[in-house]
Amino acid sequence: SPVCKDTHGQIEMGPTATVTPCEMWQKQGECEGNPGYTLRRCPVSCGVCTAKVVNELADCGVWAASGQCTENVQFMTKACPVACGLAEGLANACEDAPGQGEACNSRKQSGECTSNPRLMMTECAATCRLCKHVCADRQSECEAWAKAGECESNMGWMLKTCPVSCGLCSELARSTGPAVSAPLKDEV
Repeated sequence: SPVCKDTHGQIEMGPTATVTPCEMWQKQGECEGNPGYTLRRCPVSCGVCTAKVVNELADCGVWAASGQCTENVQFMTKACPVACGLAEGLANACEDAPGQGEACNSRKQSGECTSNPRLMMTECAATCRLCKHVCADRQSECEAWAKAGECESNMGWMLKTCPVSCGLCSELARSTGPAVSAPLKDEV
């Protein structure tokens, strides 16, 4: 599944507050009201892409098998968390533990995201940015629905539920360039 991101930068909303256009449009209901435009440009804010723990590189399994998860902890934690087993058994692998936001920020500043990755994956995964937003179909029937013309007749729901089958993921890969990676074998 390709990794994806919103394609608009931040805009200033006063002297200290910034918000992305995508965040603003999502709050204003544009993801539903204008899906053809906003779902293509704001896949993260509009919920097309979901946070998942993924290996970033195809060789992760080989490197993990050769002991790199313990020999090269900093690199492998970021590039190969699935191969290193960092997300095994975690129900909410892409979220910080409830009420831990401030503590997670402090721990990140002290270097714990890299020095203690297994614990930080369970307690501060969002703060440590151990997850990526990926574009993937959410229903097994997506391909059949797309062939039946649902991507056009039921665009808003289909682009969020079946972005691969409706061609949105490949469109995002073309439009965002390096921000989107090739499909990966190992995912959680």
